[in-house]
Amino acid sequence: MVIDLIANFSLLTAFLFFLNSIIRKQVTGLQSKLQTKVFVGVTHGLFSIVLMFFSVQVTSTTILDFRQLMIISAANFGGIYSSILASLIIAAGRILLFGGMNESSLVAASSSVALGIGSGLLMKLVNSYWRRWSFSIGLSVILAASTLYYLLREDSFNILPSAMIFLIFGGLATAALIAHFAASNKLQLELKESDERYRRLNAYQDAIFASSIGVSLIATDVNGNITLFNKGAEVILGYTAEEVVGKVNAEFFHDITEFAERGKQLSREYNRPITGFNIYIEYVKSGRTDGREWTYVHKDGKPIIVNLFISPLEVDGVLLGYIGVATDITERKKAEEKLRKANEILQELSLQDGLTGFSNRRHFDEALEREWISARKDSSSLSLILFDIDYFKNYNDSYGHQAGDECLRTVAAMLKAMIQRKTDIYARYGGEEFALILPNTNIDRAAGIAELVRLAIEACAIPNAESQVSEFITISAGVATVNPDTMPDFNALVAEADALLYKAKQEGRNRVKASIIESQKG
Repeated sequence: MVIDLIANFSLLTAFLFFLNSIIRKQVTGLQSKLQTKVFVGVTHGLFSIVLMFFSVQVTSTTILDFRQLMIISAANFGGIYSSILASLIIAAGRILLFGGMNESSLVAASSSVALGIGSGLLMKLVNSYWRRWSFSIGLSVILAASTLYYLLREDSFNILPSAMIFLIFGGLATAALIAHFAASNKLQLELKESDERYRRLNAYQDAIFASSIGVSLIATDVNGNITLFNKGAEVILGYTAEEVVGKVNAEFFHDITEFAERGKQLSREYNRPITGFNIYIEYVKSGRTDGREWTYVHKDGKPIIVNLFISPLEVDGVLLGYIGVATDITERKKAEEKLRKANEILQELSLQDGLTGFSNRRHFDEALEREWISARKDSSSLSLILFDIDYFKNYNDSYGHQAGDECLRTVAAMLKAMIQRKTDIYARYGGEEFALILPNTNIDRAAGIAELVRLAIEACAIPNAESQVSEFITISAGVATVNPDTMPDFNALVAEADALLYKAKQEGRNRVKASIIESQKG
């Protein structure tokens, strides 16, 4: 019997691997789509019939297998509708394929349906994953033991201990396997998203820096007249060597305004007028290397940013002129600007909550400390409101995570719509908690804003059958106001708002509690 049960459990494990590959992104939680619930119920029910073909034959009419765990698994993936559907398929299979309309088949079928209803209800009513499974396994043990005793009487005592042990440990192993799938799938999804994000950023960076950089060599005599103009200079500036050699001065290519501004800077530095070509070579004449960014002007009028290094040309100690080595960094400067903006965007995203677009907890802490310092400096009042969606966990369990996310977005949008000042700061404080920082705001105005938000959320009429205070989604709020001059730090403001929020929930939810914090200086 032990070997047969192990084989039966191996088949169940193989099925779970198969099911996980099918609904990889939906391993945990109740599903909202009817087609998913039907799929889960039918697949679990049909495979349970397969398990019965490989069951342990206890008597000519009694068989033993792990179909109970398939019913619980169906309840885990699809809720009560899936578990009932699976149990009905199992009951029909047990009667039609394994013994017909006899007492054993009818009792076993009834036990399956009872487990389908019971495990489905447990998955809906119990919040903790392991408690749901533990209660469901316990129910299956009671039903299986009762069925065997009813059919076999005292003879059942010979197989009940080992059968129940297998059922308990098999159930816990199944629960652990499904939990492992959930964690692995979540990690795999996060890794995939991270990899895709890295690839996008990498491609973006490659596109920014994929540019051709030319090198310009321009030589002049001691007066700045051009004597050499290489191919790189032709590409960068758009002139041919024939157009410039011996005909123009090196300063000809520079942005006039920038060149003049550099002359004023040097004149102040050397405390004497520096003009013309001397602006170009003054540092070099002083024995220093001159490397800096300059703006050239292309033949068509387009500005070009270059890194220009100027060196003297000497032969046997005799100065023949100067050479400028310029690298076109226009594209690089554009890339740096794009990268700077990209970093600003990434920095901004790191301070945002991805679901609602609100500031996240990290940004909230930074903002509150900043506003606390500002309020203390100005001796002005500072208010903080903490909001919490009433019975949101029950809502999430009942309506599904997608509906829960949409509810959070709706509440966030309504809260944002109520903000009238640019100085007010809203944030997602926790799972279903939101925060609103109100600088230079007294307790009456802060409490009034909280009440307006509460009424606006209730007016949205988001159905919540799991709420004990309203048929719609509601919120509770704690409002605390303080003058920072009277408080040692901003943590007291958070603690007071949190305490008031807790008080609002204790007094029945769907309400606002507000208070001014008295001085805590010793």
